[in-house]
Formats: sequence, structure tokens, C-alpha cells
Amino acid sequence: MKKKYSAITTILLFFILLISFNNINTSAEQEISSKLNELSPLNFTDNLPYEGFLRIYIVEPDSRWNMYNGRPYHYGFIDFAYEGALSIDYLDSYQDSITWIGDVTEDNVFVIAVIFNPTANIGYSFPPSSKPFDAYYVDATASAHPGENGYNIRDENFTHTVFIEEGTGTWCKNCPSAADSLYNLSKSSTIPFYYAAMVEDMNSAAQKRLEEDYNIFGYPTLYYDGGKEVLLGGGNSDEYIESLIESCAESDVHELDLNLTVSWQGDGELKIDYKIINLEEIIPPQFYIQKIYGGIKKVNVFVENTGDNNSYNVDWEISITGGFLGRVNSISNGTIDEFPSGEAKLIRSKGQLFQPFGFGNIEVIVKIGTNIEKFNCFIFGPFIIVNI
Repeated sequence: MKKKYSAITTILLFFILLISFNNINTSAEQEISSKLNELSPLNFTDNLPYEGFLRIYIVEPDSRWNMYNGRPYHYGFIDFAYEGALSIDYLDSYQDSITWIGDVTEDNVFVIAVIFNPTANIGYSFPPSSKPFDAYYVDATASAHPGENGYNIRDENFTHTVFIEEGTGTWCKNCPSAADSLYNLSKSSTIPFYYAAMVEDMNSAAQKRLEEDYNIFGYPTLYYDGGKEVLLGGGNSDEYIESLIESCAESDVHELDLNLTVSWQGDGELKIDYKIINLEEIIPPQFYIQKIYGGIKKVNVFVENTGDNNSYNVDWEISITGGFLGRVNSISNGTIDEFPSGEAKLIRSKGQLFQPFGFGNIEVIVKIGTNIEKFNCFIFGPFIIVNI
């Protein structure tokens, strides 16, 4: 009898919680409706600075580490010479000089400078929709040996030089095929690209990059341009690997000039000089995310058109990912047919049969027009709670 009473009590408590949460959610939606007509456009400056992130990779063309088949890696990652944020106004430039010292020789060291865009996109290390990670796409890449000057290639065919991070390990039987393809293409392809072999069991910085930044699922995995394309597994043809490089090289990126000069100072010391020019104006987002509310299997967001003109056919997307074991994965999207200037509208995610449903911390990313914002939230069963 005691067990029966406990079960009934649990069920009653659950329904009380469900009704209470629904009332809270209804009140929140009423608050949204009441505020939609109270919002006023925000004032923005004419343009914004480029806020990117620079990583400078030190690699060895002929690596000190061998692959599973006994042959050496090419462009094996050794260390980050620099990692830091950038802020460059439109048509302005930034330059700096750094010194790196390590166990390398003048004839077997290569420096690759890569600028990552600040916008977080959703990438998947187990395509098409598992093992999500924050993908920050590459805007520019330049490289140089000691005594050389390198630059980001931008011409009538390609928007930038592509960068690939090769997730690999010396124990991996299937990794040599991907490594060989990259090396062959580096010598034969006319598409500008560079790559670094991130050997996870030989370099702690490589392991951290793969596991923490890319949430890697298996080996080998090729991360093109910070996760714009992800290729899992070996045995892919050179032609297919090159086709993904070409797709990235032709994609729209922020226009940057990046120049890199490397000087050998002796005893493993490198002097690295770089200069970056911001060639593309950043217009503030026209659509501003005013407020976000949780709900039962949904997220409610109201947004405002802060631009001077009416907009039409405005695309939006709400993605919900995370939870225990990464089981929460829901994407909703739609189009606002007409969005008058100065007005606000409500958009909301759409729950599916078993999504979103789970437990733990989740990430909600809202995209409206060119504006993208990220929110840390919590899910308990079907209940989504926004942590703001």
C-alpha cells in the first residue's frame, strides 16, 4: 500500500508541476504580447569593428612522429605560437611581432597564421547531426618558412586561403590514407590551402584542441575552416577531399588582408611578424533579440526590426542542443514575410515528438537575419528554463 501511495503522490506532484509551469509559461507569453508594442528601436553606430581570433600554428613539414604505417606525418603540429582576440576597425590595420622558441630546426619548421570569425555556428563531429560543437569559420590564412613572406590569397576565383586541421593519432589504422591525401593535394592542387596534423596522442595542445573545441568523435577527422566542413573517416578519394577544400575556398568570408613574415634567430627561435587589414565594413544587425523565454518543449523569442526600412522574407532559426549525453538536438526555422521597421515580432521553436526532451544544461542559438545570439539554458524533461 505504501508503494502505491508513493506512486500516486509522484504522479500528482508531476501534474501539479506541469500545470504550474504551464501557468508560468502562459503568463510569460502574455507579458511578451503586452511588450511587443512597447519596444523602441535601438541606436547603433554606422559600423562595427571586426572581432576575430588569431591562432598561429607551429608545424614540422617532416614530423618527428610516425603514422600507424611507420611513415612520418607531414605538417605535424608542435605548438601554438600565439592565441588571442582581435579588434580591427573598418579599413584599419593591426600588426605585431612575437617570438617563439622551441625544439625545431631552420630547415624543418613552418608557421601558419589563421584568423577565425567570431560568429559561432553549429558543427557536428559525427555528421550530419551528432557530437555538436561551436564552429568558428576561417576568414584568412597565411603561412611561411623561415626567411619567407606569406599572405592570404584572395582573387577572382577564391575568397581566402583554406585551413584544415587533421584529427589523427599514431595508433589509428585508418589515418594514413587521409594524411596521404592531404599531402598529395598540398603538392598538386591549385586551390590555396594549408593543413596541420593534430596528433592527439603525441601533443597535449593538439588533444585539447580536438577534444574541447571540436568534440571529436572518431579518427581520422578533417576539420575544414574551423568546422565549415567536417569529414570523418579514412578511405575518401583525393577528388572528394579536394572538392570540400574548393567549396570552402569559394565561400563568403569577411575580407581581410593577412601578411606573415618568419625570421630564423638561431637555436630554435623564430621571430614572427604579421599584419592584418580589415577590408570589409560590418553593418550592425538589423534585427535585435529583445527577450527570450522558456516553455514546454519550446523557446519563445521576441525580436525587433531596428533598421530604417521595412524588411521582407526574413529567415530565422532556433537551435536547441546539449543535455545529458548530448541527446537534446532540435532545430526550428521559418520566415517572417513582412517585418516593418520599428516593430517587434514573436518567434518560437516547434517541439517534435521526442525533441526537445532531456535533462541538463543546453545551448539555445537564435538566428534572425544576420544576428546570431547564444543563450545558456536548462532542460528538465520537456521543460526549458532560460538562465538569464
